[in-house]
Amino acid sequence: MRYLLALSAVLVLAALGPGFAADPEAPVPPDRAAADVSLIAAWVAGSDQAKSFEKPFGDSGYITKADAAILYTDVEGVTVPAKLKRVPYDFIKPRMEMIRGAHKVDPAVLITRSVAKDPKEGMFGQVARDIRKAMPGERYYYVEVAIGNMAWHWMKVRLYEVDGKLKVEFVRSAIS
Repeated sequence: MRYLLALSAVLVLAALGPGFAADPEAPVPPDRAAADVSLIAAWVAGSDQAKSFEKPFGDSGYITKADAAILYTDVEGVTVPAKLKRVPYDFIKPRMEMIRGAHKVDPAVLITRSVAKDPKEGMFGQVARDIRKAMPGERYYYVEVAIGNMAWHWMKVRLYEVDGKLKVEFVRSAIS
């Protein structure tokens, strides 16, 4: 009898399994990552399509008014908004250094995949406590928007689905 109960429990968990046994650090399927980054890029560029975000990106006007705003991402298959031009990392790094040095150049947006845990050093040398509940299928992204001496944004974003609806949560964010 115990054998049948144990076998039943294993079968039920196997049927429900992927959601319960999902590894939060598992790689994101390429098509899901491309859709996520496309949504984040659209939000940064001020698109109305990014309705999953509670509020519009406050500094999207700087990107939409720029002549040569650029985007770097490590995800393939991303739909890049019309106001951003996709560039390789070797191109965006000098632009971000110029912006950091107070040169007047157009904005640069960087969106990369990330993981749930922050490094030991934490953001700005502070260790942050993690109080979020892990969600099945959650995906993390790091977003950096360099606008100039007006603002520089750093964000860690978590995306996941609840009842088939996409949820977006800002895990960490800072503005200079």
